[in-house]
Amino acid sequence: MAKKYVFIALDVGTHAVRACVFSLGGDSALWQVSEVFSCDISLDSPQSRHIEQSPTELWQALTSVYSQALNLATSKQLYTKDIHVGMAVQRSSVLVWERISGQALSPILSWQDTRGYKAIEQLNATERKNITLLTGLRPSPHYGATKLALLQKEYGLPAQTRPITFGPLAAWLIKQLTDNNTCDPVNAARTLLFNRKQARWDKSLCRMFNVMHAQLPNLKKSADYYGHIKWPNSEHFNKHYSGNAHLQAVLGDQNAAYVAMRHSQLPAAVTFKKPLVMNIGSGAFILGQCNKDNNSDTLGLLTSLAFSDNNNEQWLMEGTVNSAGTALSHWRESLAEPLSEHSLFAQLPQWLLNDSHCENNEAYFYLNTAAGIGSPFWLTRFSSSAQVFVNDAGERCTPSIPQQAAAIINSIAFLLVANILQFRQAPEASRYDGILATGGLSRVTGLIERVSDLCGLPIFVTKCHEATLHGTAMLGSNFMYKPRIQGHIVAAKKSSPVLLQRYERYIQLIKMQAL
Repeated sequence: MAKKYVFIALDVGTHAVRACVFSLGGDSALWQVSEVFSCDISLDSPQSRHIEQSPTELWQALTSVYSQALNLATSKQLYTKDIHVGMAVQRSSVLVWERISGQALSPILSWQDTRGYKAIEQLNATERKNITLLTGLRPSPHYGATKLALLQKEYGLPAQTRPITFGPLAAWLIKQLTDNNTCDPVNAARTLLFNRKQARWDKSLCRMFNVMHAQLPNLKKSADYYGHIKWPNSEHFNKHYSGNAHLQAVLGDQNAAYVAMRHSQLPAAVTFKKPLVMNIGSGAFILGQCNKDNNSDTLGLLTSLAFSDNNNEQWLMEGTVNSAGTALSHWRESLAEPLSEHSLFAQLPQWLLNDSHCENNEAYFYLNTAAGIGSPFWLTRFSSSAQVFVNDAGERCTPSIPQQAAAIINSIAFLLVANILQFRQAPEASRYDGILATGGLSRVTGLIERVSDLCGLPIFVTKCHEATLHGTAMLGSNFMYKPRIQGHIVAAKKSSPVLLQRYERYIQLIKMQAL
C-alpha cells in the first residue's frame, strides 16, 4: 500500500468555522476530499461601531470541527503517522492574550469593528501617505492598528507583572494550537503595522498608532512550519491516535480563495490568460495579481501579499466591498416578518428579472453602508446598523420587499463594478481578460450578469463553493493538491442603457455621502 498524505484545512470565517480532510495515497491515486465539518459562531454588537466575538465560543467551534476532521483523518481508512494542517483566518480581527498561557484577555474585535475611527480621522495627509507607502493599504478603522491601540490602552498595564501579546486573531489561534506566539504575514499586514517591503513589523507605524512593538507576535512565512499541534480536549477526538499533526500554512481567508481560483486546473473552455478573482461572501473582493511595488493607491485600490513561502511571494491588487452577504443577512433579520435564506434565494431570480424591466424613475437604491463603504470610495462614517433605501431623487423611502432585495443585490453589483473599472485603468489593465467568481453569492445569476455586462468581461462562475478550504490545502501541501474546478461561463453582453444609467446614478449617490 502506498504511503498516505493527509491534510486538514481549517477556515475561520466571520460566521462559521469549517474543516475538511484532503487525502492522497493508499489504494487510490486520486485525491479524496471529505465532507465539510462546520460550526456557526456569533457576532455581538454591544454598541455602535463595536462588533465583537467570543474567544471561547470561537475556540470551541474550531476545536469541534478540527476534532471531527482529526477523527476521520486518524480512522482506519486514512490512518497515517503524520497529519499536515493549514488554517485560513478572517483578516483584521484582533485581541489580547497572556503570552505564556495563551488565555484570551479581551473579546475578539471583529474586522467589522470600527470603534477606532476617530484615530483614523485625525491622521494628517503626510501620515496617510506614509501608511499607504509602507503597507500598501488605505488607513481604515477596519484594520487592526486602532483597535490594537485601544486594547493596549485598556489591557496593557498588567504587562509589567505578566507578559501580554496583542495581535491578529490568526496569531492567537496559532498560540492555542502550537503554543507558539507567531503570526503569518498576510494577517499581520491587515493591522497597518506591517512593512510590506521589509516583511516585518514597522516601528514607525507602531509609534504612529501608539502600539507597543515589543508586544506583537513573531513573524513567519505563509507556508512555513508553525509547530507541532497539541491534541484537543474534545469528545470528538480519537484519543488512541499516536501520530503527530503539524501546522504548516496560515493565511487570510480571501487569500486562500484567491489561491484556489488562480492555481486550480480550469476547464479547457476557460481561456483567460490573466483573470481577476471575485469572491462574494460576507464581504466581496476583487483580486488581481500585481508586482510588489505596485502603486494601486492612485486607483483607490490596495496592494497586499497573497502568500509567501521560502521561494516565492505573490502580490495582489485588491478591491473591497465591505458588505455583501452581510447586507442581505442584516436586511432579512430586520424585516417585520423575517425572510428565510431559502425563501429569499428561491424568489430572488424573479425579483431581479422584474427589477431589470423597471424604468429608472421607478428604481430604488440601497446605500450599502452596513460596514462602511470600501474601495474605491473609502467612506467609513456610518452606523453599522444602517439600512438606507432611497429613490432616484435620493430621498429615503420604503420600497416593497422584492424591490428592497433587488436594490441590495444591485448595490453589491455596482460596488464590484466600480472596483473592476479601477482595475481596468491599471498598467496591467490590458491583461485582465476575465473574472473567476466564487463565494456564496456567486450563485445569484442576476448579480453575476449585472457585473459582467457593466464591466465588459466574461465571468467563469465556479462550483468550488469552499474555495478557502481548497486554497488552504493547496498552499499547505506545496501545491501537491491541485484540483480540477468545474463551472459555467457568463458571457459579457452590451449593458442596457437603463442598467448603465442606474449604475451611474448609484455612484453619484455614493459620492454624495462624502459631502
